[in-house]
Formats: sequence, structure tokens, C-alpha cells
Amino acid sequence: MIDFKNIHKTFGTNTILSGLNLSIVQGEIMCIIGTSGVGKSVTIKHLVGLIRPDQGEIWFDGQRIDHLKERAFVPIRKRIAMVFQKSALFDSLNALDNVALPIQKHEGLSLEQARKQALGFLEKVYMDNHKESYPHELSDGMQKSVSIARAMTINPEVMLFDEPTTGLDPVSARRIDNLIFDLSKTTKMTSIVVSHDVKSIMTISDRIAFLYQGKVYLLGDPAMFSTSTDPIVQQFISGTATGPLVTPGF
Repeated sequence: MIDFKNIHKTFGTNTILSGLNLSIVQGEIMCIIGTSGVGKSVTIKHLVGLIRPDQGEIWFDGQRIDHLKERAFVPIRKRIAMVFQKSALFDSLNALDNVALPIQKHEGLSLEQARKQALGFLEKVYMDNHKESYPHELSDGMQKSVSIARAMTINPEVMLFDEPTTGLDPVSARRIDNLIFDLSKTTKMTSIVVSHDVKSIMTISDRIAFLYQGKVYLLGDPAMFSTSTDPIVQQFISGTATGPLVTPGF
């Protein structure tokens, strides 16, 4: 469904991606892992046109999209939703209206009509009992759940999750893991998850892409990673500082 072909990206003098190749199958949960600064978030932002590659091609559902102009990205963004690391909810709106806002905008509905639909999306993420709560009244995990509900309102074929469990307590993190897994499998949605959370990675992913020095260093299922004897992979999986250094910034 998605193909990154020989992607290169440099910011100033800092080379982030240097020939990245990655194919993502429709309906799978792909986790992209690696050290900070290795280009995980940069990779997925290419899919919605927030970043453009210096070199290479990006294909989505048979269409090359890396060269599209801004206006041509609009229909792509209606098929690919993104949940950012920060929940980015509107502080002045309660949970229900945060979810209703994009429904009202994109479908031209009245606020009351949009709220009815929004409640259904909050139910999917088990937040309907908190529909009247404002972001400051919700935990970080609850805010993340509302942001997922909001992203779901466009009924995306692909969902991008940028560090969905970063900063959450272990219980909240596992709830978000379960939510991503359940939504992906029940809706047949393709999910791409950028994460440092090894427990999350091993729990929800169908396949894992480990980025190192601007490329995909290892690609496989969780079992392949857990049994790998490669010292660079094991350093990341185990969280130890022994063995070859996995240098951030490459």
C-alpha cells in the first residue's frame, strides 16, 4: 500500500535519511523504531506532505505522491490521518466538541449533528463518559485517546501515530497500545507507529522497521527482533549502553 523508495532527506548539514527503502502492507501495524534523531518522525511526515524528500519516491496506493503540490495533497490527507506526539486538543473545547469540530467542518453538518457522530467516535476509544471534560481535566492518556478519536473522524485508511505512548504512565501506555491494536484490527486500517517503547513495539506490531544511519537496518516481526543476536539491535531492545554505539542524528 505504501512504498518509500531510496528516500534521502537532509536538514542543513545534518543527513537524516540516506537511501531509506520500506514497503508497508495494507492492514498491517508497522512500528518504526530507532534512537532519537534517526528519522522516524521525519519518515512518516513525508506521507502527508509535511516534509518533502530531497531524493527518492513515495508511493501510496499506486500513486506517486512525493512530487504533489500542496492542493493535490488534500485528497491524500483525507485518507491518511496523523496522531501527533502532543495531543494538540483545543483547550477551549470539551472532548465532544474537539471531536465534533472536524466532522462539522468536513461534512458541513450542524454542531448538534456533528456532536452525535462525535459521540460514536468517543465510544470507540472508551471516552464517551468524559465527553463534557476539557483537556486540562483529562490525564495525558485520556487526551491521547480523544486525539485518536478526532483523527478517526475522517475514517482513514492509514493512521500515523507519532510516539503515542511517550510521557504516559505504564498503565495508560498499555491502554493506548490496546486501543491502537483493537482499532487497527477491527477497522482493517493500516497503522504506522513511531515509538521508543519496546514493550509497546513487541505487543502490537505485525512488523518492525529499525532505522539506523538513515536506512532500514532490520525489518521483521517481533520474534525476529527478540531473538536477534545483532549487537546494535540488542542494544536498543535491551536498553543497555554496552556494545557498538547507536549514534543519534544519523
